[in-house]
Amino acid sequence: MVNVYLEAKVPRLGNILYCDDAPFDKALGAIESKGGKIITGEQFAVARMAFGRDHSLSENDSYFRPGDLFVPKAEHKRYLLKKSIILSSKKRLKEAVDAHREGYEYFLGKNFDINAYLNRIGEKNFFVFDDLSPVPTDCFGDSKAMVFLFGNHAQKYGLWLRNVQDGNVSGISVAEFVGFRTEKYIDGQSEPFADQLWLRWLDDDSTIFSNSMNLNNNVGVRGVQRIGEDDAKKSVETYSRKDISSALEDLKLSGLEESIFEKLGGRK
Repeated sequence: MVNVYLEAKVPRLGNILYCDDAPFDKALGAIESKGGKIITGEQFAVARMAFGRDHSLSENDSYFRPGDLFVPKAEHKRYLLKKSIILSSKKRLKEAVDAHREGYEYFLGKNFDINAYLNRIGEKNFFVFDDLSPVPTDCFGDSKAMVFLFGNHAQKYGLWLRNVQDGNVSGISVAEFVGFRTEKYIDGQSEPFADQLWLRWLDDDSTIFSNSMNLNNNVGVRGVQRIGEDDAKKSVETYSRKDISSALEDLKLSGLEESIFEKLGGRK
């Protein structure tokens, strides 16, 4: 049995669900079975800021929604994706976990058309990631990569990282990108490949990590369960005109039917 637990309730965001005792596909499936969706970078930042440095949200790493794409022998060899290719289908998810279990990159096939894929997802959903330079945390809002990953909360999250302290542990001055493969390594592969992004805990400086063939191991996955969504859906019921007329008669309010349906747009 794969265990999922409620890690936090974040106002205006939802419940943060966490699973760390199964490979990526199984852990994500367990979170989705509870109504959760894998956490985005912006949601992750908001949740961490809401609960502080000493909460498990900041003390434990986990996967999040973005991914990366590597293209051998191309002008642009690395791309960030708002939603990783691995998450695009159950088939790809299983293939990626199986590939990592065998010690291989998740290759997409020699016939994978990069340009067609990027055109299909649209320019807002990918970012050409040529520059792996560390980003000062007080400049997240000026970093296209950080804004791509953390959205409208990029600058606020960066300043929070810089200023957050825990006893003698100082804030974080610089965030790094780790594991994104060297150009030499990428060009040494025979076809494009993809991976899932991982956000490290604060003691590792909230590093953005390309997870380097680790999806098969039991590592953390977080999801967001929108508070009240399921309950709200279940609470919606429909009633016939006869039902309403009967209820009005019981309340000794007969004769109001026409006025009610006229107000509702004349629905019969």
